[in-house]
Order: sequence, then C-alpha cells, then structure tokens
Amino acid sequence: MVRELRTVRYCPIDAGNFLLMRWFILFCAGFMPATSLAQFSAPTVLSDKQVAMVVDRAVIITPEEFVPERVERLCREFLNTFAQNRGLRRLIIGTSEDTVRSALFHGSPPAVEDTGKAKPRVFDDRQSAFDRMVEAIRNQNLPRGPVARVLAIGDAAMLTVRDAHGYTEKLLAGTSDPTLVRDGKISYRLLHFVLTPPGPALRPDDYFTSIYFEAKPELSVSSVGRLMLRFKQIARGGQLRVDVRPDTFFAESWDYPAVLPFVRDSVVPSKLQYLVRGNLTCVAVGNRPIACSGDNFQP
Repeated sequence: MVRELRTVRYCPIDAGNFLLMRWFILFCAGFMPATSLAQFSAPTVLSDKQVAMVVDRAVIITPEEFVPERVERLCREFLNTFAQNRGLRRLIIGTSEDTVRSALFHGSPPAVEDTGKAKPRVFDDRQSAFDRMVEAIRNQNLPRGPVARVLAIGDAAMLTVRDAHGYTEKLLAGTSDPTLVRDGKISYRLLHFVLTPPGPALRPDDYFTSIYFEAKPELSVSSVGRLMLRFKQIARGGQLRVDVRPDTFFAESWDYPAVLPFVRDSVVPSKLQYLVRGNLTCVAVGNRPIACSGDNFQP
C-alpha cells in the first residue's frame, strides 16, 4: 500500500535519483533522437472514440518502444491532431492490452438485451464492492505498467508516465495542470473519464460523458454544481455525469480502474473509511436542471 503524498513535483525532478535520469533529461531538454524514432512501427489502436468535443484513444506499442522520446512524440502527434477546439482529450499508451484495460476499468459493462437496451444492472452492496476491488488489487498486482497518459483540456496538456523507473509528470502544453480545478477553498483533481458515443439512432451530439474527481478538503453540493456547469461547457454532449469522492477509490463503478495508475500515490482506504467518507453524483441531461445525490456532503 502506498502512502499519500499531497505535493506533486514537475521537472526538474530529483537529479540524485539515477533511475529517473533518462526521463528527466529527455523530458526537460525535449531531446528526441530522429534515428531511433525512424525505427518505430505504428502503434496498435485498442480503442478510438471521437465525438464533437471529446476524444478518447488507447494504443499499444512494444515494450522496446516504450522510451521517453517515443511516448512524448506519440502524445504530441495526438495533441496536434486534436487541437484545443476539442474540449476534453485523452490518449493512453501501454505495452499490452491487459495493462491498458486495467488503466481504464476494473469490471464489465452491463449486458445488452436483444432489443438493444442495457439490462438493469444488479450492483453489490458497498461493502461487497469494496471487498471485491481490494481482492482484485492484491491478486492482479495493480497498478500495472509501463503505461502513459496525456490528458488535455483546452490549451493545457499533462503527460503522466508510470514505468519501472517510477512516476513522472510533464506539462506538454499550457501553463497549468489541466487536471486540477479550484472552486474557492475546494480543490478538484480530474482522475478519469468515460466517453459513450451515441448509437446509430441518436444525434451525433447526444453522447454521454462521465467524469471522476477527487475533492479536497470537503464535499460541497453547491461547489460540485459549479464544477458541473464548467465541464458541461467543456464536454458538451447530451448527458454529463460527475462522480466525486475525497479519495481516488470508486469501488462501485465498473468503468473506473481498481487502482488509477495516473496519480503519484493512491491510498486504499480501510472499509470503514470507504463507507463513511462522503460521495456525490451529479447528472445533467440536456437543458434540464442538474440532479445530485450522495452521502455525507456539505451544502
């Protein structure tokens, strides 16, 4: 279990740590040897979802190709292809399908009936969901690596890499971390999002975006409402859902990873902490009023 660390450092990193020196030198100097890049093959696209204002892509490269210059070049090509006129963009790069999938979700989607509608999902109670996720973390040795993610909002983009050398973050564009949002005294970190494109019978703009946030130091429904309005302008689409907790542990959500690899330190709470800590879920459908529900939150 990893301890919690609230301070995130960007380049330059500790030069005394020899294992991180390669990422440090190439990230901070922007060095990309053309000779080695020419030998790389095209990545294998595992998933590619694109709608009006949101792009979500995951690719696989060989373990030999998972080097700083290759990863950063793929991320910059992605950002050049999908510029800031797209509100929310994400590219995940891994070396195996299992690694990428474990960075995206920990369960399976609801079954679909012959009519094309999703069957009603039978959820475990919160205690069973917690136990199941803790068991998955232990049995699957999560988080896995190497894996990288670039997440961009507007003109800002943050690259996060977890590999055998450790954990590294680099701002690829903009002047501030796009995953951090402040609302008064409350700070939010965008952890993960899920894009569901519209079906063939729906309008192109009738897509669904679900976003997960960590909130510090408290949960406030009025503050989360303002967060919703902000990201409703960023993601657009027909529906937006926001899930917020004071930690990074969403055991009851199958489409959230058991352990998110894109935070420096993720602490698994005790069962009591998980059950007692607050949670908020807010949903906006079209122009209807925002609807929120949850436990142990402030006004």
